[in-house]
Amino acid sequence: MATRTIVALYNDFDVAQDVVEDLVEIGFPRDHVSLVANDTTGTYQSYLGDEVNYRSIDDVTAGEGAGFGAVVGTLTGLAVALIPGVGPVLAAGPLAAALMAGIGAATGAVTGGVVAGLVDLGVPAEEAEHYIEGVRRGGTMVSARVEDAWADRVEELMERHNPLDMQGVSGNWRERGWTGYDAKTAPLSTTERTSERELSKSFGVANTTGTTRVRAYVPSNASTFDTFDNDFRSHYKTTYGSMGRDYFDYLPAYRYGYTLANDPMYAGREWADIEMDARTRWSENHDSAWEDFKDSVQYSWNRVKSGVRDALD
Repeated sequence: MATRTIVALYNDFDVAQDVVEDLVEIGFPRDHVSLVANDTTGTYQSYLGDEVNYRSIDDVTAGEGAGFGAVVGTLTGLAVALIPGVGPVLAAGPLAAALMAGIGAATGAVTGGVVAGLVDLGVPAEEAEHYIEGVRRGGTMVSARVEDAWADRVEELMERHNPLDMQGVSGNWRERGWTGYDAKTAPLSTTERTSERELSKSFGVANTTGTTRVRAYVPSNASTFDTFDNDFRSHYKTTYGSMGRDYFDYLPAYRYGYTLANDPMYAGREWADIEMDARTRWSENHDSAWEDFKDSVQYSWNRVKSGVRDALD
């Protein structure tokens, strides 16, 4: 069955939290929901602890999760990480794994992880940068990976909560001199973010440009991360299913292997050639021991590489 990704940016974290809770309440799978929110104030990091790195949902205590609300606190893959030009963000769901895979990639750019994760889901790069810029300015992004049977219902629900009109708000940014995402830009201060959110309110009250505020995207690349989802889950079940860890504990490793396999820096190379580099970058950016996850990374690398070769044959 065909899948698409539905994305919206909300001006207020509490509203975005309501969206997530409503999605789960109607029976939508919570492991298909992602949330990315600005955390320059450190509020969300305080719930997760002092380390700015990937935290599995299994590591979040009931007290920590309560700080995010009944549902957001139980999304898979809660993480707080630093995005250049944006500052600290809270990420949860599949995009959290994409974000942390970006940290371990050759570029070392976390934003590359978020933007690449969105692009992988079918979001054009320019629009992906709009969403990240919206987070920089204090907004909260919610995305849902849906099958066709869910699409209309999820779109209607997300639209009902008055997301920002991205065409209107990004046009307003450009009128005020914004020229695109820049990793060298300093994160906004609390006062600046408050001002930006006030300016953005008019773009969440009514559909100011006649465009749909909730956008649905279909991956155009046959070899997206989702293409290999069944393979990764099958590998998890046969290799780790009886070891007590959830699939989502291994998801960052599968995503990391996928990212490495698609990195131009490693094009045409074998696993043995890049393993040391992959291990170093993993160890620099993840608390989890490489030895516990290297087989997942290698499996993902090999599977994605073979998928690319099959597509070219």
